[in-house]
Order: sequence, then C-alpha cells, then structure tokens
Amino acid sequence: MKRAPALTFLILLAVSPVTAQQIQEHPAVEGFVTRAAAPSDFDVNAIRIMCDEKTSSGWSNSDTSFSGCPKKTPRLGEYVTIFGTLDKDRNLLEASRIFEHPLPFGEVSGSAVIDASPIRNAPGEPAGTIMVRADGYWIVLPFNADITLWGGMQSVEQVDANTWIEYKGKMRSDGVVVASRVKLIANVLNRRDERFRTKLRYDPASATTTPTQSSLSIAMTGVDVKRIPPSSDQASQDRVERIGNRLIPSYQKQLPNTDPTKLNFHFVVVDRNVGEFPVPLPDGTILVPHSMVRRVPDDSQLAVLLADAVASLLERQKLRTETAVRMISGGESVTSAAYVLLGGTVGLAAWAANERVHLREEMKQSNRVSLVLLHDAGYDIDQAPLVWWALSTDKPINETQPPGQAAELYRLLATVWSHPQPPVAAIP
Repeated sequence: MKRAPALTFLILLAVSPVTAQQIQEHPAVEGFVTRAAAPSDFDVNAIRIMCDEKTSSGWSNSDTSFSGCPKKTPRLGEYVTIFGTLDKDRNLLEASRIFEHPLPFGEVSGSAVIDASPIRNAPGEPAGTIMVRADGYWIVLPFNADITLWGGMQSVEQVDANTWIEYKGKMRSDGVVVASRVKLIANVLNRRDERFRTKLRYDPASATTTPTQSSLSIAMTGVDVKRIPPSSDQASQDRVERIGNRLIPSYQKQLPNTDPTKLNFHFVVVDRNVGEFPVPLPDGTILVPHSMVRRVPDDSQLAVLLADAVASLLERQKLRTETAVRMISGGESVTSAAYVLLGGTVGLAAWAANERVHLREEMKQSNRVSLVLLHDAGYDIDQAPLVWWALSTDKPINETQPPGQAAELYRLLATVWSHPQPPVAAIP
C-alpha cells in the first residue's frame, strides 16, 4: 500500500522552490484554480499566475479572445490552461495566453438520504415547489417531474430529512439540480442490514482484552477489526471526538434512539495500523489511525478525512457488502472510502478491478456529501481538495497534478459551491 507523506506543512505552504528557472513557451500549466482573489491575482495548481495587457485571454470553446487578464475572477476549482513563462524559483507563471474551460454542468443522477428539512415554496420557483438537499446537491422537485412514492410514502408533502431519494435531473448554472425523475422512499433497515451492523459491531473494551491477532491469522482471514485495541492517547481521542461530533448532521442527532436508521457514531483512535485513513464500520464506529491524527495537526484538515468516513456511513455505501477495511489506491484510480472483504477468498486486485467504476461513483458521492458536512459544521471546505492532493504525493503539489479525489472536489467547488447556498432550516 502506498504510504502517505507527512502533512506537517500541509497545503497552502506545500509549494517549495526548486532549482533553476525553466522557460516554457507552450502549456506551462493546465489544471484547477486553487486560489482566486482577483482577475489578475489567482493560482492554478498552486502556481501564482501573472497577467497584464500583453496577455491574451479567452475560453477554450471560443475563437474569440481579448487582451489582458480574465474579465472576471476565475472560480475556485475552475479548469484553466495557461501558456507562458514558468519561473520555478519564484513559483510564478507569466501568462502569455489564458484559456478558461466551461464548467461541467449537465445531467446528474444518484441515490441518497435527504439530510436537511426541505425548503417548501422555494424562492425563485413556482409556488408550492419543494427543494430538498441530498447527495451533496440542492434538488428541485418540479410539478412536471415523474415522481413515484415507495415504502409507505403517501404524498410528496411527506418528504423530510431522513427520506431516501433516487433522482435524475439536470444541474443549472447556479449549481441546483432540477429533477426530471424522482423516487421517494421511506428510510428503513431490512433484516440483512441489521444483521450486518451487529456482525461488525466494535466494542473498545472487548478489543482491549482480546488477544492480538497474529500475522498468520491476518494473512489467512484478513484483519479482524473487532480485535484492534483503542489508543491510550486521550488527548488525540478527545480531539477526534470533538471534530467528529461536529460533523454529524442534525437530523441524525435528533432521531430517537429507538429509530433503526439512527447511527450511533463513535470515533475511536486506534494504535494498530488499519491503513492510513479512517475506517467506517456499519454500526457507526469510525476507527481513526493514531498515526494519521499525529500527522494532521490542523483541525480543518482532519475534519476533511473524518467527513469522508461519516458521509460513506450516512449513505450506506457498503452496508450491502460484507466489507470493512479502508483502502486507498494511488494515482488517478479510486481514492475514496472503500472497504476490503473480511475473511473472503476473492483477491484484492481482482475485486478492485471489478468494482472500479462502482467505487469511483462512491468516491464522488462521499466527496459531495463531505463538503455538505464540512460546510454545516463551519469548516473551510476549500481545504478539502488540498488535503487529498497533499496526501497523494511526496512532492510539493505545484509539481504534480491533483489525484482523482482532489480533481472531483475542485469541480464541485466550481459548479455547486461557487454560489450562495440556501439556508438550512432547523430540524423540528
């Protein structure tokens, strides 16, 4: 497994100068806007862009260009191609040509739990229109949408937080999705879901007293997460609990304990190596490697990693498969929360190959939902792609391309989060 680098100097200062100036006359950098202060003051791939009246600017899908910097401040996360002279010593690119790429609006679909009270009579929509937040989007349910009701739902008016939604629609230029087809489903757990939660329930006390699993046992049957003891570092445990509890959405906190869809979140710092990132278990426990807590000194950055795990549990991404160990793969392949089969005979390589497309969709969903969790908890969502980017490389990020997870988060920041978000109504 690829080892993640230390995050001591994480993110905004993760650009170190290298030697000698390098001049390039064509595509000096192509990537995402990582800082945007003004049309003449922005970064792409963590490289400072300088432009003036000698610069030619325009859009990649148009033959029209104009002199000077972009007319508007580029959006954070926007994709840009820049030609010019790159000075590596100063981490500065003097742009001769700037091409902005159109934002990727279009058809979207998914299945997720509604995580906030709906907005009824949504502003700017026809009277009576309902707008819900799910899957990291605000979704408009127009009157002409094809809406079906399942699992005891009698009316669209019953829709509320903790209702499941399957949707298909188109994203508008303001980042809102207008649904064309919707299925609303009462959120329930079937017997198999309940058995799976019980099967992989983690008990810190039992894990402490149970003999440590041998290397042979791990090789033969896989890691038994129920035998991983908690850390004795109380300060790290308190920190992780404080951050993690802020990320739990209000609707979950206000569900009665008797509701089977309520997740009893527990954030447990563990000493033993369970990977490099939090491991979400279906009973609501999230195992957090002590080594990860130590190397992420900033709370906002640690919140990014915890939010990804919380999101995967809220969306029940792996409740239907008997899997429980977090896997991170490098490069442009899957870098989202995933699990490895416990005690199975299927090889990891074959399993990963068969599930690659499915896991990538899960990564995209956990990205979307984690930004919502971070936003609601008051954390800086702009940190999210930078955290995953820095974790993917041993080099300064201005010398690399963002991995798949960071790239997807930048697209979300540009399309969905570059607009003011509707206010979230308090859960009654």
